[in-house]
Amino acid sequence: MPAHYPISSVPEVGGRIPADSVHAVSVSLPRVSDVIGYEEKISETMSRIQSGYPRFVAHPYVTAIVDYFQNLSHSDRPCVVVSSDAAAEDLFSWSGYRGKVHCIEEDGIVAFPLPEDESLSSHLLSYIQHTGCLVSSRRAEDFLLARNLISSVQKEDRITEQPGQRVSEEMARLNGVPSKDAILSVSGMNSVYAAFRAMHELQKRKGRTVWIQLGWLYVDNIRIVEKFTEDPVVIYQMDSLESIKEALRTNKNVAGIITEVPTNPLLQTADLVELYEVAAESGCMVLSDISVGSSVCINAISHSDVVVESLTKFASGSGDVMMGAAIINPDSAFYSELRPLVERYVEAPYISDLERLAYRIQDYEERMSRIDSSV
Repeated sequence: MPAHYPISSVPEVGGRIPADSVHAVSVSLPRVSDVIGYEEKISETMSRIQSGYPRFVAHPYVTAIVDYFQNLSHSDRPCVVVSSDAAAEDLFSWSGYRGKVHCIEEDGIVAFPLPEDESLSSHLLSYIQHTGCLVSSRRAEDFLLARNLISSVQKEDRITEQPGQRVSEEMARLNGVPSKDAILSVSGMNSVYAAFRAMHELQKRKGRTVWIQLGWLYVDNIRIVEKFTEDPVVIYQMDSLESIKEALRTNKNVAGIITEVPTNPLLQTADLVELYEVAAESGCMVLSDISVGSSVCINAISHSDVVVESLTKFASGSGDVMMGAAIINPDSAFYSELRPLVERYVEAPYISDLERLAYRIQDYEERMSRIDSSV
């Protein structure tokens, strides 16, 4: 079974967590002053950062891929990479940037130079960050190795036999749904994006375009709502069902409600049972992000149309692999149309990441049960 990491192994400020993996997605910030230095981008702190969450800190292997494509592009504009041609197409469609003519693709990775318009460049970069369509460090590792740009790969435990099926089946089992309804993606943020885009697209066909943001959510979840809708309704009082009913009465074109169970960072939770009943009566959807609570500790799928979870955190348990899951409620009134749309928008995980998570997820339930009993 997967090994556990003792507290004594936590490295000094800026060090990788786990310290022995080049694929670490966590960073050691042991003091409050270190956290402040990181958030305020103080050079003394930032100069020591060796790793970090990939949407905020570029992995050295991904940076090497960008350099590789930069040389091929013959452009004086900086290049960026995304995880697939489909991701690039969505990006260009959303932004209006005619970047396809400048794209370079190798091994499914797509690179293109940013436009000279700095405002548009900023929009493109924020889209990549908020939709999570990134190239993983293991995918970058294999890309670089194939071109003799690195000489070795990280030694780590993996399960190579049907890893994607193993992870999907475990997530499905925990949520009590068929395995085909546990759809994996490259990151938790990509799962949020895919679910939200699918739900919004489906409801937009019916003239429903307004979304209710219930609670103070994780900032990038808020950004997804802001980017892909107009004039969302924000309700901060999680226990005010009357506020939700009033919002539904005054906004007949509400597409859905997005919330977190519990919210990050305030740890508030709505009454999902009542919320889902009210939503169903009005014909709108419910999207629940359970990344803080986990599929082990939270039963949200019975009271949501889609549940999303970042598997990078508790399911991995080691902070060295990025992945997400969108769980579709098979009893949802929207199921038959919704499921294929979610599949359309997700970016599929890379095989090596699936192999690593298939190994790490083996004791997910046992680990979370211990955590659940101690809080």
